[in-house]
Amino acid sequence: MRLARVALLALALVLALAAGSAQAEETMTVKNLGVNLMSKPALLAPRVGAPLERGELVTCLKKDSDWYQVKAKDGREGWVKKAALVEAKVALSKKMGGEGAAISQDEIETAGRGFTKDIEASYRSSRAELEKGFAVLDQIEKRQVDPGQAAAFAQEGKLAGGAK
Repeated sequence: MRLARVALLALALVLALAAGSAQAEETMTVKNLGVNLMSKPALLAPRVGAPLERGELVTCLKKDSDWYQVKAKDGREGWVKKAALVEAKVALSKKMGGEGAAISQDEIETAGRGFTKDIEASYRSSRAELEKGFAVLDQIEKRQVDPGQAAAFAQEGKLAGGAK
């Protein structure tokens, strides 16, 4: 009787572990352009190589709240925000707007700010008093920040998004 209980418990444990690993290793699709693979589940953690491409398939190794640990097709492992993935194998174009789209990364970033290049140019020309502010923004947009320094800054200031 006692041996039967131990065997049943062992079987239940094996089945639970098998179910957990099957769930953790599902194939997912990168749905955003240029998704950074991070070394830790934090926005300011160091990046692991080049960004993942939209439409790239990855294997989910672990889920941790809003972050998924994934393995890329080239073998790199790292963390990606849940929002950047589709939890299924989906065929997506590597370009935003489809295969024929001729949209640059710069245009996407401009649209994200709520402007097209033409609207921004028109606004700038009609609001000369804001030109100094636009010039500062242009300088900020060109600035490159070292991810390690940003993570150290966030951690020291106890800001959200710092490396764990």
